[in-house]
Amino acid sequence: MKEVLIVYHGVGMAGKTTNLDSLKNLFQNYVIDRFHTQTLENRTVFLDTLLLGINIKNLDIKLKVRIMSTPGQERFAILRPWIINNADGFVFVYDPTVNIKYNVEAFKEIYESKKPIIVQINKIDISPREKIEEAKKIFGKFPVIEAAAKNDIGVKETLQSILREVLK
Repeated sequence: MKEVLIVYHGVGMAGKTTNLDSLKNLFQNYVIDRFHTQTLENRTVFLDTLLLGINIKNLDIKLKVRIMSTPGQERFAILRPWIINNADGFVFVYDPTVNIKYNVEAFKEIYESKKPIIVQINKIDISPREKIEEAKKIFGKFPVIEAAAKNDIGVKETLQSILREVLK
């Protein structure tokens, strides 16, 4: 069984954990394990992981997909390099409700890895269209998927896209 590590990365409260919760629900028949601990403010403590066992019939592959999110808060930044260095691919969860400068700083942490990156513009349900279009221009070099993770919109497509890139 082939195993891949997909890392969801972005600023704090961008929706990384919400993506993993949504994936757990969307792929409930394939969940092997889920680990998540959060603070009273609903922020992830240390690590957030989801392990899926998937059969990809058209490629005749049994795949173990380990999905982790990086902690967005600065106090847990020390964990990010280990997670990033061991990833096979990334989903950058862009938060258009946060200053673009902070999103770009977070993106730089994974950009130099030279591993596949999918940009997910999250929170499209609560963001002005111009903010979404601005993000598309900034990250136009990468595949971009619009999402509203808390409503399960774009979540499955994001995972499918990064898996296609990683398995090329």
